[in-house]
Amino acid sequence: MKIKYFHHGLWPSNSPSTTFITYNALGFIHNKIDFELITTKNSKRLTDQILKKDFDIHHGLNIHIIKAGPLKRKHLVISIFAYFYLLKSNFDILITRNLHFLPYALLLRKQKNIKVIFESHDFFTDEKLRGIAYDTSRKKLQKREKKYIPKVDAIICVSEIQKEYYKKYYPKNNFLTAVTGIKTPKTPKQKKDFFYNVAYIGSFNDKIYDFDFLFSVFDKMSEKEVNLILIGARNRNDYKFIQGLSKKYHLEKRVHIVKWITPTQLEDIKKTIDIGVVPMIINPRNQICSPLKVMEYLSVGIPVIASKLRGLENIITYEKDGFLLENKKEKWASIIDNIYQDFGKYQKLSTEALKIAQRLSWDNRAKKIYDFLETKFKY
Repeated sequence: MKIKYFHHGLWPSNSPSTTFITYNALGFIHNKIDFELITTKNSKRLTDQILKKDFDIHHGLNIHIIKAGPLKRKHLVISIFAYFYLLKSNFDILITRNLHFLPYALLLRKQKNIKVIFESHDFFTDEKLRGIAYDTSRKKLQKREKKYIPKVDAIICVSEIQKEYYKKYYPKNNFLTAVTGIKTPKTPKQKKDFFYNVAYIGSFNDKIYDFDFLFSVFDKMSEKEVNLILIGARNRNDYKFIQGLSKKYHLEKRVHIVKWITPTQLEDIKKTIDIGVVPMIINPRNQICSPLKVMEYLSVGIPVIASKLRGLENIITYEKDGFLLENKKEKWASIIDNIYQDFGKYQKLSTEALKIAQRLSWDNRAKKIYDFLETKFKY
C-alpha cells in the first residue's frame, strides 16, 4: 500500500500543524510504510537541515516540497501544484487534512482509482453543535464539509467525541479515531527535585484558551514561588497581551514569556517544567480537541492539568498521570499547591505520564491508521 499525505500549510512554520505532519510522517517511516508527505516550501535551507535542527530527526523522510515562491500562501495555487504532482504519481491512498483540497482529491480518485481519506482536526457542519459563532470563512468551510465529506472513503478523527459529531451528520462514512501522537524521548532524565515551573505551550489565541482564568489561578495559589512560563509568543501583540494580564494580577515577577521555538529547542526547556497546563474555554468545539501541547508534556513525563474536555478523557486519567478539572480557579490552585507539597507523589504522576507517551507514540498512531486502511479497503 502506497500512501500520500497532503497538507497545504507551510513547512517549516510556527504552526502546530507543522510539528504534527512531520512527526506523523516519521511514525509511518518507522513502520516501514511506503509514505510520502507533500507540503509547501517555506525555507531556503535543505530539507535534511530542517529535519535535524528543527525536529531532531537525523534520517531522511520522504517529503515532496512544493515550490510556489511568493504564491506559497495561495490555497488555489498550492492545490493545483499538488494535484498535478499527484496525477503523475503512483499511489493507493491519499490522506489530506485540507477541506480546500477535497475537490481535487476526489477528482484524482475518479482518474486514478485511489481512496481518499480526510483527516479532520475541527468540525464545521453544525454551527450550534460547534458552539462558536461563524464568520464568512467558517461558513465556506461548513459548505465544503457538507458537500464533500459524504464523498470521501473514510474520516480520521482525533477524538471519540469528534467522531460522534461527524457520525451524527454522516452516518454512512467510515471512521477511525487516532489521537495526536507523542514523540517519546530515548532516555528521559528523572527530576531530583522541583524546578517550580508551570508551563503553557502553544497558541495565545484567547478565543480557544482562557488565559485570564489561568492567571487568576496563579493569583489564588499559596505556593508563591512557582513561576508561570508561557511558550509560543509569535509577535508583539502576544507579548502585550500576556504582559497586560501579568500587571492585572500583579504577577510580573513570576510570569516569563518565551517566543515560538522549534521542537528541538523546546526539548531543553521541557527539562525544567514540572507541570503542563491546558486552560481551554469549555465549549462544544473544544470538546473534540487532542492538543499537541498535551502530548509535548507527556513526552517527557510532565503531568498535565487541563480543562475537563471529553476529547482528553481517553488520554488523561485523574490523579494517575494528570488532572482534568472544571475551570474553577480554587480547584486548579489547590491541585497545583498539593502537587508541590509531595515530590514522591509527583514522581508517580510523572512515571505514569511516560507510560502514556509510549502507548500513544507517533509510531503506534501510524500503525493504527495503516491497519485500518489495510483492513477496510483490502490492500
